[in-house]
Amino acid sequence: MLYGILVVLIRGGVMKNKGLTLIEVIFSMTLIGLIAIIFLPMITFGFKNTVEAGKFTDILFEYQEDMENEIDNLRDIDPNDMDPDDIISLQVFGQNITGHDISIDDDSSGEINMFLPMRTLNEIIPEIESPPVIDVRVNNVKVTPTPDDIDLYDDNTSLFVHEIDITSETDDNYLMSVYRWYMSSEMDKSQLPSDNSNEYFIIKEWNEAKKQLSFEDSSNLKFIPNIKNLYNTIIFEEVKEKLNLSNEDFINTFGNRYIRYGVTPYSLRGRIGKEELSNIMYVTAPRINLLNAMFVDENKVILSFEDDISDVVDTTNIRLSESIGVPSSAYRDDLNHKLLIMEFDNIDTSEEIDGNTILRGAVQSEQYGKISIWHNNIIEGEFTIVKN
Repeated sequence: MLYGILVVLIRGGVMKNKGLTLIEVIFSMTLIGLIAIIFLPMITFGFKNTVEAGKFTDILFEYQEDMENEIDNLRDIDPNDMDPDDIISLQVFGQNITGHDISIDDDSSGEINMFLPMRTLNEIIPEIESPPVIDVRVNNVKVTPTPDDIDLYDDNTSLFVHEIDITSETDDNYLMSVYRWYMSSEMDKSQLPSDNSNEYFIIKEWNEAKKQLSFEDSSNLKFIPNIKNLYNTIIFEEVKEKLNLSNEDFINTFGNRYIRYGVTPYSLRGRIGKEELSNIMYVTAPRINLLNAMFVDENKVILSFEDDISDVVDTTNIRLSESIGVPSSAYRDDLNHKLLIMEFDNIDTSEEIDGNTILRGAVQSEQYGKISIWHNNIIEGEFTIVKN
């Protein structure tokens, strides 16, 4: 690098003559010395750090290998043959857990400790006595019989689940449970959701092994809220307020979906038991319902909706059959706000045209904004344009 700098200085005009004077030589050597004083310590420091990082990585791998060997050795020993002096007891989430303290020590790099729960010959995984049950409460009073749906906007309604019990046969090996509220994708009540919790998204949980996280700090549910207080209760109006949601976002996130509750038990050694899911509860919410579509006059199609729509129309979200093409204009009827009028330059109105869909955002609810559009109880369902 120093040679390159010197070449630049020579080519750039510091040394223009074929011969060098003594002053030029002294000046050049002084400049190179100054540059060396500045850069050489940096190069040396960087090289030293690289070497030290490599050594530290090697030490970590050695620690890991030693730790894994210790774990394997302990697993090969019959628990009944272990020396009681080698077993320690720790309290975790209010439970006493026996196990081994594994320590890997290196005078030059420090000490690493690990607690390994003691293996049992016949390990018992905790089991839940019976699945959790969601109760509906209005003004904190249980509704009987339990309805199968609730209104998203009923601020007097809450969902509540009683504490679950662990079977007596497995209770001695029970450590804790993780409690989760699940929400399905948007669907009609006539459809049934999956029994696989992986196909839901979690809107709230309580996991004692994780740091608590409020709704406000969840970045609008990008991170799962982990809340101990009232973990077995959901009040949607309260959730809306804590997440600071608009009506539009509130409906699109929680409305027209199923909600259910899941409980997963854990053993003293951290083994995961079977998750039990609750009954399903449908959460009804406003939606934009397309009633019908028909030809009017020669070059017009009118879409009729159940409720008033706003004057905001986005034709890019109206997907019509290729046989009819793209409308030249689309607008809400001035007198009847339940009608959307689409005009075409030239269409054939002699036959019905099916295979049309209208997506969220094509029209908006006058009251709730850009919420999902349904036809025949199917979200973004296909519709047919019929003759008048």
